[in-house]
Amino acid sequence: LNSITDPNMPIPEEIHSEPLKGLDTSDSEEFYEWAERSREYVKNKLLTLLKKRAAACYDVKNKDQLQYTLETMLRLDPIDEDTVLELMETYCDTGQDGKAADAYNTYAAKLDERLGMAPSERAAAFFKKIINSSLYSKPDRAETGSKDKFWCRQSELEQIIDALKGGTGGNNII
Repeated sequence: LNSITDPNMPIPEEIHSEPLKGLDTSDSEEFYEWAERSREYVKNKLLTLLKKRAAACYDVKNKDQLQYTLETMLRLDPIDEDTVLELMETYCDTGQDGKAADAYNTYAAKLDERLGMAPSERAAAFFKKIINSSLYSKPDRAETGSKDKFWCRQSELEQIIDALKGGTGGNNII
């Protein structure tokens, strides 16, 4: 498993399957609790190795593998705020602002579904920052070949931004 930390090595697909799958067939409460603790241990060990891989991706400046690694981490733990924000930033750095917004919206929905919570103020502020910077700070995108999907939609964009800026503290999902 230590090869997972090398960005040049592929991440095994088995990582995405449930650890110790099929071992919860016992009627014993102690066995069930042991299996749950063991699953959590394996998941945390994998996440630790993937964090090392992400750090190695930064070291070698491999944004594609960084993005894939962060996506893999989110498959294992979809409500990890730090990973979501890091992935959103990576998407924005590579001109994939729509994917950054999708990542936030997916995170917000999963957080609500699992814990009945809205994203933290930190995450919401980061999302607003991304929306604002992607709409106003990159006017040269048309010149660089990136295709803006909201051309001729300035009025609608301003309404969305106004709604985000004047947020009532609630969860604004666009």
